[in-house]
Parts: sequence; C-alpha cells; structure tokens
Amino acid sequence: MPTATIVTEAFLEAARRQARNLGIPGLPLAIVEHPFAGQARETVEARAEQAAPQVVTILTEPAELLADRFARADPAA
Repeated sequence: MPTATIVTEAFLEAARRQARNLGIPGLPLAIVEHPFAGQARETVEARAEQAAPQVVTILTEPAELLADRFARADPAA
C-alpha cells in the first residue's frame, strides 16, 4: 500500500539517514517548512497545502521511479 512520509526541513537529513539505515535509501519524503508543532491553524494549513502536491506524487507515481529519484536526491546515498 502506498504511503507518504512527511518531514520538516530540520529533520530531513535525520529522515534520510534513518531510511538508509532501514535499507530504503530511496524512501520518498514530502518536505515542509520547519517548525510544524505549535503553529497557528493558518500556518498548519499552509504547510499542508505545501505538502499536498508532493504527497499526491508520492502516492501516484510508480514506486521504482520514486525510489530512484529520491535515492539520487540524497547526497549520502
């Protein structure tokens, strides 16, 4: 089942490192601005709108293409 992982910019490298450690270096990540927690509703809605196109891409594109693209985007992969 397709899933989308959403991560803030501040945790991007940690998320990539964890994905590599788990054997999935091409894990697709939807990236939003940091911080997320404790923000006003309007800010959270704006971040959700920022993530939506990324999530749609992650959920609808072929997994093999996504994995390759995201692995290439990870400088440590």
